[in-house]
Order: sequence, then C-alpha cells, then structure tokens
Amino acid sequence: MASITFENLTKKYDDLTAVNDLNLSVNDGEFYVMLGPTGAGKTTSLRCLSGLDKDYQGSVYIGNSNVTDWSPAHRDVAMVFQQYSLYPHLTVRENLEFPLKSKIRMVPQDEIERRVNYAAATLKIVDLLDRKTDKLSGGEMQRVSIGRAIVRKPKVFLMDEPLSSLDAKLREALRIELKRLQKELGATLIYVTHDQVEAMSMADRVGIIKEGQLIQSDTPHKVYNEPKNTFVAGFVGSPKINFFDGIVENGRLTIKGSPHQFQLESEILEKIRGITGELIIGVRPEDIFLTHEAQEGACEAKVYVIEHMGMENLISFHIDPYHFKAATDSAFEVNANDKIYFRFAQEKLHFFDKNSEENLV
Repeated sequence: MASITFENLTKKYDDLTAVNDLNLSVNDGEFYVMLGPTGAGKTTSLRCLSGLDKDYQGSVYIGNSNVTDWSPAHRDVAMVFQQYSLYPHLTVRENLEFPLKSKIRMVPQDEIERRVNYAAATLKIVDLLDRKTDKLSGGEMQRVSIGRAIVRKPKVFLMDEPLSSLDAKLREALRIELKRLQKELGATLIYVTHDQVEAMSMADRVGIIKEGQLIQSDTPHKVYNEPKNTFVAGFVGSPKINFFDGIVENGRLTIKGSPHQFQLESEILEKIRGITGELIIGVRPEDIFLTHEAQEGACEAKVYVIEHMGMENLISFHIDPYHFKAATDSAFEVNANDKIYFRFAQEKLHFFDKNSEENLV
C-alpha cells in the first residue's frame, strides 16, 4: 500500500473550477473519507488521482512517486463506482478474474485462482461464483465490484459513493464490512460520499469539501466537536446542529430577538476569552436539556412537534424567530403545545464570528 499526496491540485472545466488548490496528505493504510455536498469536487479529485481526468494543475503523489504524468494503468489504483460496472454476460468468477488477465499484469493462473478464492471468501460470495452477475441483488453486485478491486492488490483503493444506491439496512451492513475489510487488508482507501453518517462511522479522518476547497481535515471526533466554521458544523451531524444569533454581554448569553437569557458559567467565559457582542451560536440537539418543571437557569418554551425515533425522541420548539430541535430519552413524554423548560450544555456551545462564520474558540 502507499500514502497519497495532492499538491496544489486545481481542475477546471471551462469556467467552472471543480477542485481549487487542494493540498492533502493521506497516510499509508488510512481510511480517508471525502465528505461534501453534490458538486463539491470530491469525485473530480478521485478522477485526477486515478488518472481518469487529465489537464489539471498541481501534482499527485502515490507513495514517493510523482504520478502526475502517468497513465491510469500505471498508477496502480483500483476504483469502485456507485454503479457496479460488471460484465453481465460473465459469471462472478469471470468478473473477478477479468482484471488479472490483462496484458499489463500477466498473473499466472494459479495465482488468479488464489486471489479470486480469497476475495470471494472475504466478501462472503463463494456461493455466487458460478452465477451470472445479472442474476444478483444490488448488494451482491456491489460485493463483486469490491472483489474486483481486491484481487488486483492495488496500492490504493478509491471508492466513489459505492453504497448510495443500496437500501438503508444493506448500506449499514456493508459499511461494517468495508471498514473490517480495509483494516484486514491494511489498505489505503479514499472514500467519497455526501452521506455524513457513512463518513463519521467509517473514517480514520474526514475531509470536508465545499465548492472545490478543503475546509477541514481531521478525525470524526474533532470535526464533530471542533468544527472550523458554520458550514462544517451544519453539514456534520444528524439531526443537524441548531444555530441562533446570540448576544454575549456582561457574562450573559441572550437569544437575539427574544427575552431568553442564560448566565454563562465561569469556565465558558474563560473559554471565549472576553469575546462579546453579537455571535452565531451553535448547539447540537443532544446538548439541549428539557424538563417538565421550571429549574434554575432554564427558560420556558412550548413544544411544536415530537418525532419518535425509537431510542430517542426529537422535540422541536420555537423561540421566535428560531426553530430548535432537542434529542431526549424516549422515556421523556411530552405532547404538542405542552410547556417545557430548556437549558444548554454550556461546555458544548459553539461560538462563531457573525461575519466570517469561523469558529472563535
């Protein structure tokens, strides 16, 4: 396996800049996820790395080799796409063997059989080897696609939203299998998705991409708990973070446009280092505490909607002009229009600059 480095990578299509000065290093054996909305430049970055897209500026390194001018065949990467890219007239075994029989690789037949049998056993598709791929389910076809990548023993695996066309339960099952497989192989794997649940559950590190630029690259824990700006905070997390305009003054936090005020704890005042005035405040649903009875430091609100999620309830309430959503234990019983009291876990509040939207702490 090998490390990956992008140096000042820029890719344009006419007047559209798909990737904008990307600088990124992926460690050998790392599961790295590129996360961002559709059109952010994630797939284009993979295509430049694989050599499928040319005419880009900057450099791409695989290991210690500058592969910028290399053909796709010589970069030794394997790519798994959202669509299965299998040959329907061939059996599963023949599809797995296919990339090993090219004139470039010239793999001996006994080695082909060994690799195919290993991939089939690893992906639990041994009983499918003699079946035509057009007779398989979506999950089975995606396993075969991944198997075609494994048998090649590439330096790097590239996966472009490989699970997005599968149903929710199958996606969850294959997420677990992919993570296990990557660790078992010790593979360097770059995975593209717009699904933040996939990113947070699978990645060693996550790169948040917006409009062709890398906004933040860190562990899932850091990205979630220490977002660089409001875009990262809003894009990562399900249910989404709550934002509101707040005024910090005289040691108190006021929800702008409402009478609701909170006395800030001394630890928080030290954390924000004397920052005052109007800010954007972020608080995640699990960091809002609700009670039925009035408590010191809590403010009154009225329930708007209840979403029963099984293990938890999502309680929506309004503080004009803002809409808040709180995650509570499923045992917390409440009805629409009920009076409740809320307070924030102050140590989990995020403070963003009103103009730049950058995290201030």
